[in-house]
Amino acid sequence: MKKVNYSILILLALVLLAFRNNDLQPKLIKYQSSECLNENVYKIKRKWSNKLISKKVVGDIQIYAISILTNCNLTSKGDIELRKDTLNLKYDGLYELDKTYSEKENDSTVLIVEEYTQVLADCDCIFNLKYSIKGLENKQYVIEANGKLLNKKNNR
Repeated sequence: MKKVNYSILILLALVLLAFRNNDLQPKLIKYQSSECLNENVYKIKRKWSNKLISKKVVGDIQIYAISILTNCNLTSKGDIELRKDTLNLKYDGLYELDKTYSEKENDSTVLIVEEYTQVLADCDCIFNLKYSIKGLENKQYVIEANGKLLNKKNNR
């Protein structure tokens, strides 16, 4: 009987530890994209650099505002990625189902494969994006947007 009780206690401790570690991971709780701010970017495109506009801390939430130049269809979804001292603020667009087909792996398994294509527009635009992140340690990070370093002069 004691072996069963210890097993249950160990299992319960592992479950609680897993929930606790999950709470320690930073989470994107809100993502906002502005409308297109400037569609006539072709003259400035070579000189433009994506920038960090501001970083604000409100309680346990950090809010990062960035300005980017990207395809007009690439800001509908946001995400974050934390790698050591680098915070990658991600943005992405819509994908549409391109084709679906099935592949037979063996006699009893059929694998359904779906291929998606990213939907791009015929324009580029400047957008302001805002990321509200909970559970992020309040320290200096290297800030990236989609894996590219943001303008250092505006990194704070």
